Amino acid sequence: MTAPHKKIPSAKNTPLRADDIADIVNSQLEDTFVMPLAVDVGDCLFISTSIRDVPFLASGYYVTMGFGVPAGLGVQAATGERPLIIVGDGGFQMTGWELLHCARSGLDPVVLVLNNGGWGMLKQFHPNAGYTDCGNISYAALAGTLGGDGYKATTPKELTEALQKALQRRGKFQLIEAVLPKGDISTTLKSYVSALKSRSELLAAA
Repeated sequence: MTAPHKKIPSAKNTPLRADDIADIVNSQLEDTFVMPLAVDVGDCLFISTSIRDVPFLASGYYVTMGFGVPAGLGVQAATGERPLIIVGDGGFQMTGWELLHCARSGLDPVVLVLNNGGWGMLKQFHPNAGYTDCGNISYAALAGTLGGDGYKATTPKELTEALQKALQRRGKFQLIEAVLPKGDISTTLKSYVSALKSRSELLAAA
């Protein structure tokens, strides 16, 4: 993957949006070492297509929800390289608890949890389905219980600062809860959903 190197102003205090994530990650990784990237499915996968060219692991074929966290732990256990894990709140509720094993296994990934209050991709196809909403959990507060450090970011400025701290700290996992407006999704996912719906309508009319 190749992404444009667009800097995000560190003083930007507007509400954090899904479209900000890749640019902020790129701005923090641009002048540092190469970090392997492990991503979950849904909007995490679409956002990751705009992240700079790094070693990349995703369940792109089976699109298995809950893949991100265990995959990232596996990367560090197998290679010794510290990964950046990007996972949604829905995927984290499935397998994020695996972070509990980091301390005894000597792992310290950086985990970015995108919290938009539900399964955003599923909601695009079933807007009125109640099952697409997730329970409200403070993922930043949960990090300490699981043995890591937690940060909460609601603006681009806060996410930039949290990533800077997380990348510098070693020894235990660093979890950043990036709080997005409820239901917020990236432009890339919106385009995908629109194209898929158009294709479905054409097939139905044929």
